[in-house]
Amino acid sequence: RDLFDLALVLEREVSSIPFLRQLIQAKQEALLARFQTRESSLREDFEAIDVLDCRPTFDACRKLVEEVGGILLR
Repeated sequence: RDLFDLALVLEREVSSIPFLRQLIQAKQEALLARFQTRESSLREDFEAIDVLDCRPTFDACRKLVEEVGGILLR
């Protein structure tokens, strides 16, 4: 859910990008470790999210976080 929420805020609240960019960069190692060790369960959890009007893919959300943060989560 964290990835979905972060990507949604990045997409809809453009004014938050500078702050979130710093946060993503500061947490880069923890984010990378989480993706490397739990990607399959993260994907399962992501697919189970029940949303009404927004359905981005897991990969699209990860790409947005990578682009804004200037990091790779692979």
